[in-house]
Amino acid sequence: MSQFSRRLCLGAAASLLGLVPGGPKAEDTALLPSPFGLTALYASDGRSGLGLAGYDPLSFWLDAQPSPGDPAIELAWGGFAWRFVGEANRAAFRRDPEAFLPRFGGYDAVGIAQGRVARADPTIFLVREDRLYLFRTPETLALFKAHPDLAEAAEARWPALQTGLVRN
Repeated sequence: MSQFSRRLCLGAAASLLGLVPGGPKAEDTALLPSPFGLTALYASDGRSGLGLAGYDPLSFWLDAQPSPGDPAIELAWGGFAWRFVGEANRAAFRRDPEAFLPRFGGYDAVGIAQGRVARADPTIFLVREDRLYLFRTPETLALFKAHPDLAEAAEARWPALQTGLVRN
């Protein structure tokens, strides 16, 4: 990183944190990564950038369990790479991605119902009423199953929570 870029990033970060009077300017922040503390609108594996940690989004419905996608059969959508077990699954996803995506961006449904964004494990899931929900632990899945009102609470809270997330 050049000295100019470093000064620009540090200056913009200081402005964002309120350390410099006057606040940030657009030209100061244009080169910065996503704002501090914000999470992407769709959860992904932080190391690989894969949606659903590389599991085929259609497998939750077709196989009733997550199946790892083939690295040779990928599709870039929503800022992430999505993997599929076959060409037909990729084509179906390409036609209507939102039909196969987990609710609440793939974050823990109970966390969303409680007003917070928490990472989920794609192997801990529930398909209910043609919607895929992910959870961070078997306990949060059990809680969600035992209290159907949590789905309504999450649906009510999701619009406000997603406004603070970064769109890729």
